[in-house]
Amino acid sequence: GLPEPVLGGCTIMMFGNIIVSGFQMIERAGFNHRNMTIAALSLALGIGFTQVGDIFVSTPQLFQDVFAANCVAGVFVVAVIANLIIPKDKQEEAPAAE
Repeated sequence: GLPEPVLGGCTIMMFGNIIVSGFQMIERAGFNHRNMTIAALSLALGIGFTQVGDIFVSTPQLFQDVFAANCVAGVFVVAVIANLIIPKDKQEEAPAAE
């Protein structure tokens, strides 16, 4: 098998590439206030929830298994909810003129 340091280096590069791809998607969507708020809120809460060990103790086991140690699931759920409840700018709602 691969030596541990090589595997670790490959893992770091893989996750780095995933993060940069996410930044590129945000850039294509536009760095407006709404998008930055959604990104910041979802990252802060999604990652933050995994750092507080007992936050999911009173939830069902399935919920604990999915969210307690998996920041990606938390980030995804917070981003979807924030996207639905944070109002869009007037410019975003207007149809594109052709």
